[in-house]
Amino acid sequence: DLVVTGVQTCALPIYSINLNLKIPEVKTCDSSLQSPSHNLDPGESATNSLTLTNTGNTAWTVSAFATSEGTDVSDWVDFETPTSRLLSEPGGSQDTTSFDFEITPDDSVEPGTVDVYIQGRAGSSIGCESLLRVNLGQVHDASLSLSNPTLNNVDPGATASTSMMVTNTGNGQDNYKIFKSFLAPE
Repeated sequence: DLVVTGVQTCALPIYSINLNLKIPEVKTCDSSLQSPSHNLDPGESATNSLTLTNTGNTAWTVSAFATSEGTDVSDWVDFETPTSRLLSEPGGSQDTTSFDFEITPDDSVEPGTVDVYIQGRAGSSIGCESLLRVNLGQVHDASLSLSNPTLNNVDPGATASTSMMVTNTGNGQDNYKIFKSFLAPE
């Protein structure tokens, strides 16, 4: 609200202004990571730490969160508890906090670089974030099954067959070679 009134007495005008200002709470922070990247194979773990400093204009509760565009990393990152902490006003004795965490990528993503954003949030609003690059290795794995694992009563000179299914259970494209070997009769 802005109200301006004026009263003129003598030769000098006198003005009175009533101002009502509402200053919004700003919940922002600066963030840094102990290590900006990790080279990991699926299932391997690394530890890291996120440090946050309040740059807003009020005390606020910050929560640690991890996200990645196009990849669900919610199960990859395990933050120490509590995952929410109060940051005092900037310049206060508790305007900085650190969250230790462990990251363990799974094999749901193909090998390569995965950008994981480690964030300090005020509710659902992002106060700050730091980029953690995960250079994800490849898991070479497969499963094999036979449509009929046992061929019984096959006469000499006769033919019997079964189908083999090979499934890539790794996290990237792969080439497989299939070899045969003969087992001695028992």
